[in-house]
Amino acid sequence: MSLYKRGEIWWVYVTVDGQRARQSTRTSDKKKAEAFHDELKVSLRQKKESGKTLTDAFKIWLKASERTASEQSSLRTFLELYPNRPLSHVDGHAIFDALDSKSAGSYNRVANNVRAALNMAHKRGWCDAITIPRKKVTTTKLRFLSKAEWKRLEAELPDHLKPMAQFAISTGLRQSNVLNLKWSSVDMNRAVAWIDATEAKGKKSIPVPLSPYAIGILKSQEGLNDDYVFTYKGEPISSIKTSWNKALIRAKIDVVKDGKDEQGRDKYKSTFRWHDLRHTWASWHVQNGTPLAVLKELGGWHDISMVMRYAHLSPDHLAKYAGNSAVA
Repeated sequence: MSLYKRGEIWWVYVTVDGQRARQSTRTSDKKKAEAFHDELKVSLRQKKESGKTLTDAFKIWLKASERTASEQSSLRTFLELYPNRPLSHVDGHAIFDALDSKSAGSYNRVANNVRAALNMAHKRGWCDAITIPRKKVTTTKLRFLSKAEWKRLEAELPDHLKPMAQFAISTGLRQSNVLNLKWSSVDMNRAVAWIDATEAKGKKSIPVPLSPYAIGILKSQEGLNDDYVFTYKGEPISSIKTSWNKALIRAKIDVVKDGKDEQGRDKYKSTFRWHDLRHTWASWHVQNGTPLAVLKELGGWHDISMVMRYAHLSPDHLAKYAGNSAVA
């Protein structure tokens, strides 16, 4: 019998016909832990017969409702780090270890989707309940570009990235929405684009009003591809990481050392993310007087609390109420 302690709690590690499982007994009582151990062995023998795997669980979850491209991508990413296996072999803490290199936000987004799929499999009787630990998200300082920084970056962007970044900073769209924008989702005459619910982070369609500046950017891309708006040499763009980072370094935007190259020379990278263009767009809006409620609709946020992070940039909306508590 494999029983061991983590702190005051007993854990079990058992193997049944090649199936391995490590779980917390959630008790400090050894006799109760031994009983848990025996029940787990019986459960493993029963679950072995289901023959269901992680990908089986993911398939039923994907079919249960319309999933966004981001949700589908998160499962592919997960399987690269934690390969497919029988559900009886899936361990929540091993999942945590496999994803531990990701930031708290990225980890939780992937883990939430995996957790939902495993919960669905559990309800079907395919596996025991599997607990995946969460990561605590720490609040980071809001980063947005000044107008001068944006001009420096804009001047350094390569030809295929420049219109994408210009469009992002004029509409606030997320990177995936810009990369995947299709002409079928653009109406030049009405000056509007829209993001389908399957592509939107909040799973709700987002109308995107287009300024004359944004319309001009779209017109510059006409005729390059019949389907996709933004392309590289006429083909859809799958990744911008390298060219984006090089442009940021040339523009001297948030550059830090990133180890050494093979010749022992210093390497550099920028900590400024593409998503910070969205923060820049929202921050400039608020600084120019756009009400927070309007910004919420423009940005496609489902919750006003997501917009409140920008409220401090425009204290003017509070000024007219400042004297309401005056005695005279």
